[in-house]
Amino acid sequence: MTGKERIQKILIVAACTLAAFLVCVPRPSRHSSVRENVVPADSILRCYVTMDGSTKGTKGINGGMSAFLMRKYAQETRTPTKVVFSGFEAIDCLRGGSADIVAVMMSDSIPSESIFATREIGDSIIWLIRADEPGQLLSLDAWITDIVSEGDYPKLKKDFLRVRQTGNQISPFDDIIKRYAKQNGWDWRLVAAVIRHESRFKISVVSPRGAIGLMQIIPYRYSAEQLFSPDYNVMAGTEHMSRMRKMFKPYSKDSVQNVKFTLAAYNAGEGRLLECIRFAKSIGVDATSWDSIAVRALPRMRTFSGKQTTAYVDSIIRTYHRYQLRYAD
Repeated sequence: MTGKERIQKILIVAACTLAAFLVCVPRPSRHSSVRENVVPADSILRCYVTMDGSTKGTKGINGGMSAFLMRKYAQETRTPTKVVFSGFEAIDCLRGGSADIVAVMMSDSIPSESIFATREIGDSIIWLIRADEPGQLLSLDAWITDIVSEGDYPKLKKDFLRVRQTGNQISPFDDIIKRYAKQNGWDWRLVAAVIRHESRFKISVVSPRGAIGLMQIIPYRYSAEQLFSPDYNVMAGTEHMSRMRKMFKPYSKDSVQNVKFTLAAYNAGEGRLLECIRFAKSIGVDATSWDSIAVRALPRMRTFSGKQTTAYVDSIIRTYHRYQLRYAD
């Protein structure tokens, strides 16, 4: 072996040894520095998502996406977290030290004193943090940059920020409505009629009682940020409708009245509807027909007028019939 060949062999062995060493040495997490900058060790990351609670804004859409990303961030940084949906007073919580991150819209009026804003996320979302250390902003911006460059980010935006609609559609969510309506044995046009009256197809809606999204679901089986996703919301709503249909089938004289009982229970609650049925029986009114109860029993009830529920059921049935004429099954 010549001297040149020996040198080449030594260099090859050295290169292989160095490569093996680099593979075996553990690399720090890309988010490890973020955790240290944003929240001290052994602390809870307190996240707030501002909501306007109206049917006109889009903060609920972005709120759901922000809550999802906040939990994702907490999971990746191994930080316990608490996500709170609140009003604009969350800014005061941030300033006062009782909040660590606050999600707002870029269009909101943001006080600049003692507050930093991250780069934009999704559809005009920004996160606010206290300006205690300049490194906080740089670290969070780096994490957000990683997130928005990931392959599944377009699907995340599609789930939370869906806006597509054509003249042949009832709503931008027809594909989701059809899928879950079919799974639960409903005419998708009836489900669409329910959504029309519950939220006007706006997933930002939050009721005074805390009902969320397209079908106005109370966070119980699902978390609040899940319910801001049209997919989860329609799944939860159609499943709830099916439970009501099954529950009131024994009380219904036919399938038409079963649907109306389902709608009445969806609006007023199953307990209230059972009360109406018992009252109708007690005064000799046909308790197997919602129509009879609405006309002959509810006006005589002292504990429940039922006017809003009656109007709700009638309005949905009218909308459903209109959809049947215009849109294919």
